[in-house]
Amino acid sequence: MADLLAQEVPVNYAEGAFTAGLLHGLGKLLIAVGLPGEYATIMGAYKPGKSMWQLEKQILGFGHAQLAAAAMAQWKLPVPIQKADRRPGGASSFSRRSSTPQCLAASGP
Repeated sequence: MADLLAQEVPVNYAEGAFTAGLLHGLGKLLIAVGLPGEYATIMGAYKPGKSMWQLEKQILGFGHAQLAAAAMAQWKLPVPIQKADRRPGGASSFSRRSSTPQCLAASGP
């Protein structure tokens, strides 16, 4: 979806929106695969309206967006892509809000 929007909205780096869209949710996947017990604990404690980021922070000491950003930095992806899934204050959540604005943010200034 981010790729389609980037085709319609003037952006400097449309490929960034596409890549950010592909990588959205990377941190959740890394936790689920790398820390399956902790992931199960987080998912078991999650209730609608509760902050997934807060649960992650409480159980792991970090949130999935921080983990994804660290992985993308290690892979040396462009900084706008690294920041695409972050929320203000460094938090990210499993909320049902659209990630499209964050993906488009990866398309550059």
